[in-house]
Amino acid sequence: MRSSLWAGLVWLVLLMMAGCAPFRDSTKARLHVQGSARSLEVGDIVAMRTGDIVGFDALVSDLAAQQVIYLGETHSNPVDHDIQLRILTALRDRGGNLLVGMEMFPRSVQPWLGQWSTGELKEEAFLEATGWERNWGFPVALYRPILEYCRDRHIRILGLNAPPEVVRRIAQYGLDRLDPAERLQVAKDFDRSNVKHREAILAQYRQHMAMHGTKGDFDSFYDAQLAWEETMAETLAAEFASHPAPDLVLVLIGNGHIEYRYGVPLRTERRFPHSFKTVIPVPLNANEGVLDRDMADYVWITPPREPFPGHRGRLGVRVKPLESGRGLLIEDVLPDAPAAKAGIAAGDVLVAIDGQPVASIQDIHTAVVGSGSTGKGSHRLLLQRQGAEVELEVVLPRVE
Repeated sequence: MRSSLWAGLVWLVLLMMAGCAPFRDSTKARLHVQGSARSLEVGDIVAMRTGDIVGFDALVSDLAAQQVIYLGETHSNPVDHDIQLRILTALRDRGGNLLVGMEMFPRSVQPWLGQWSTGELKEEAFLEATGWERNWGFPVALYRPILEYCRDRHIRILGLNAPPEVVRRIAQYGLDRLDPAERLQVAKDFDRSNVKHREAILAQYRQHMAMHGTKGDFDSFYDAQLAWEETMAETLAAEFASHPAPDLVLVLIGNGHIEYRYGVPLRTERRFPHSFKTVIPVPLNANEGVLDRDMADYVWITPPREPFPGHRGRLGVRVKPLESGRGLLIEDVLPDAPAAKAGIAAGDVLVAIDGQPVASIQDIHTAVVGSGSTGKGSHRLLLQRQGAEVELEVVLPRVE
């Protein structure tokens, strides 16, 4: 039986692949489309088939003619969410029955998404009911403007995803080890025949496994990735089969699920033929330097950015909020990770970071990033260990 530590590592790697990207030195950033010598600039919207720069109005006109629009994001980048909101606003102003699908919510929380869109829930109750921190974990501030825009205009939100605890079980034990109730919570059909998709996931998987010096079962890992993508595709296709079907669906989703279209877009089209376009925001210092014309229908060039220093897993731990609301239980510690090097152990309770109490994943973001400590290399962690308080210093290396 694979260890829970392996499951935690797999979960971390899946998160990194779905919504993160490597960056180059922002002072040397040069980016261009494959086959073109023109250097792109921040704010450029590139029609990738032709390589032409288009205006925002032309972009929106083309998107409005589709049935589904996939708006990508690097989850931690507020600029990407600003672009999503700008496009959402422009499309909503054109009228029609608009639906917003969100990767961030499992489809099991749909009743509460409905109550949010009708204004029946306050934010605190909404986040609790949908299990925001348990199911997603990125700071809600990144998504608040979009969520509030939908609520204030009664735009329906559709939860697309599979429950994360079920995906973790697939990664740890395999799809065939799910019990009948769990199996019903992910897509019925898994298509493993796309060679390019599998090779892309395998390449990233090998890279991240090599970084951690760990080996695992790629087939289970790949099925976990498919559990996300096939479930989101199944949910979207089912929505089009409903009556009345929406005129336009705007999908907010990590770049990794829509690049080259063989993640969610083509898996949705397999179930329900329809027109769609993909829009992917790419920072000027994206590691590739050259944009493949096939990666998306449109690419929006965003400002250079440094690696995000604080999402879950950066310490190298898997945590669980305590029911008391006072601290986070350290469930697992990755070997050789910053937490392990600092002496943090499974069973410890993380109470505070640099004097700031923590009781949630978002509190970690606030303590490490939101307080203005971005780039700070070391932090003082207050822990409870077997009834005694322990203070340790953890060093977070800069991510290149």
